Amino acid sequence: MEGVAEDYNALLPLDPIAYAVRGEGKGGDFQRSKAKAEKAIHEHSLQRKPARKPGWRRDPRAVAEQAKTEYNPALSSAWLLLGKCYVYEANLPKALATFQEASRIYATEAEVRDVALLWQARCYLIEERASEALELLQRIERTPNSPVRQTELFHTVAAEYALLCGNYPQAITSLLHLIPSTQPRLQRARLYYLLGELYEGMGATEKARKAYQKSGRTSLKPALEFAACLKENSLNPSRKDAIRTLTKLVKTPNYRAHRSDVYLALGQAHLAMRDSLRAEQSFRACVDSALGSPSSMALANLLLVELSLSRELYPEALEHLRLSLPHLPPSYPRYDELTSLSASLTRLAPLALTLRHQDSLALHTSSPEERAKAQAQTAPVLLGMAQILYGELGDSKRAEALYLRIMNDLPKTKERPEAIYRYLLLTLREKQGERAEMLRHRFLSEYPDDPRAKLLAQSDYISGLEAREALATKLYHEAFTAYRKGQGEEAEVRLKQFRELYPDHELRPQALLLGALVRAQGGDNEGFRRQLEQLIRTTPRGDVVELATAMLRKLDGGHRVAGGVLTTPQGLIHPQEQPIRTDSLFTRPHPAEIPELLLIYPIDRLAAHEVLFAITAFDYQYFTQRPLEVTPWEGSSLRGFRIRGFQSQGEVARYLRLAGEVGGLLPALPLECLLLPITPKNLTRLTQETLAIYRQWLAESSPSTPTNPSEGLGKTSR
Repeated sequence: MEGVAEDYNALLPLDPIAYAVRGEGKGGDFQRSKAKAEKAIHEHSLQRKPARKPGWRRDPRAVAEQAKTEYNPALSSAWLLLGKCYVYEANLPKALATFQEASRIYATEAEVRDVALLWQARCYLIEERASEALELLQRIERTPNSPVRQTELFHTVAAEYALLCGNYPQAITSLLHLIPSTQPRLQRARLYYLLGELYEGMGATEKARKAYQKSGRTSLKPALEFAACLKENSLNPSRKDAIRTLTKLVKTPNYRAHRSDVYLALGQAHLAMRDSLRAEQSFRACVDSALGSPSSMALANLLLVELSLSRELYPEALEHLRLSLPHLPPSYPRYDELTSLSASLTRLAPLALTLRHQDSLALHTSSPEERAKAQAQTAPVLLGMAQILYGELGDSKRAEALYLRIMNDLPKTKERPEAIYRYLLLTLREKQGERAEMLRHRFLSEYPDDPRAKLLAQSDYISGLEAREALATKLYHEAFTAYRKGQGEEAEVRLKQFRELYPDHELRPQALLLGALVRAQGGDNEGFRRQLEQLIRTTPRGDVVELATAMLRKLDGGHRVAGGVLTTPQGLIHPQEQPIRTDSLFTRPHPAEIPELLLIYPIDRLAAHEVLFAITAFDYQYFTQRPLEVTPWEGSSLRGFRIRGFQSQGEVARYLRLAGEVGGLLPALPLECLLLPITPKNLTRLTQETLAIYRQWLAESSPSTPTNPSEGLGKTSR
């Protein structure tokens, strides 16, 4: 345990060794221990039942003796030792199998069976399978007078389950039962430190400080003692004393190896004093420290992100976030939030840089013509920034400031009516009725000929705005669905309605890109190019524009579109070669080969067990003669279930037909689900990127194959 390097900036695991080897995928060498345990089980197992005396069924002890499957009482230790060896070797599948077998063999002996079940639950928790672990814990709790209910192992498993679920109060309760009897001393110090982290996470500062004090006094490990000292100082109610102590530690040569941790704690103390300048200096010193631990530098960068955002320094915030994310584990509590923030800042930072450049140039403009030109370039950037700030980051105050800047400082730009309109929508969403009414009157007085003025002039304009927004989203999604189904004409109709009714809607860039993709789907190279050029010319910089630019670059390089797929130009490398066909990835099945079915579902809308239940219920209703094999499938970013066991191609066609009918499998699932016939060979090549190619190849190779729910193939996935 002394040799395990731990990250004291994250929650400590209860068992440092088991969780450390899980991350590495390899553990220690326990070959001798395993060999001895296996030899003992093989050579000393006694499974012959004792002789049954007359009337033995009336004797509870005799009945219990006959129910046993192992009569050597010493072998239970060998079974448990074997399972623990597998755990600390990071071979969790074998550990699970061993503990399951032990719980089966000793099913009538609660003192052994329940210990095996608890170790089985620990294996599930190491694999982050909380629901399976909970079932085993509840099974033990339901056992009357279970001998393990008050043991150290039970409280350990209960605490590990609570930590995995984020239930800090329950974890604290289990730790308080566990700490007094914990040995060795270093483990007790670790648990005190973990207790302090949990109290700190709940906001119980004084209890956390006392727990860190106990950890520092108990620990025999210098790194843990130092980390506890830092935590205790960072929670000192006298911030000045904490800063004074931490400043001395920075200058102490003995703590040079931990200087980055000291800088991090010092920056947090300055931040608590609202001294953001010194806090930033400390965090930068932590990041620049050559001896800094990755976790300390990651946390320092995260705090620099917060400081940069508070100062509206979006490019700097993005830079710090990009330095931080690679060092954060996916289990970090804010990982998903930070990943989403990174995506938003990636779109926002270029606009902020452009705005800085334009503001700098505007300071040196002298003529009215140059000033008007600068304003015309600035307005769309401000509009794009406001949309990201409010729509993605939820920062209404800064978005409001940008809208006001367009309204007041850029009166002659074409983006001004759009800014007033979006500001009006913002105030309505934020329940600012008086300001919304003022903006409405301003819009009507300054832009009476705008198409939106008629709607805003109505007395119940709020209901009209809500209906307008709902209809715009509906038209866009209908066009998108038609495009994914290959119904180009239907998509064009919806996009035309969208353009006529909502020329300035926030979904306009996506609609332009979708229009280009519809042209590409029909093989219209020139139309595809025109749509992309219009999108790039009229839309502020962002993800949609970058994607359109990449597509246009492909076209400029000689590529062409074939059925919605960009192919390499004919004769670009070898003149005798033919253009790449969309079916080059996939092969036709043998005439006698029976395909299987693949049901792909959206993981953000459906859980795996819901899909499995729908498939099972459908199979039970229509395919009862012979059970079909349903197994999970995972490829690239796609998730689905393979349905196998068909005896003929006719059965596959019948399954597809019944699945698409009213009351069948597909109507019971969301629109994004997709049911495809496929061979195992083609399945290995199916990914998110090749899915559209495979659907097109399927339609070309089997023209009669239905391609929409009513025809039986399935629903279109987004």
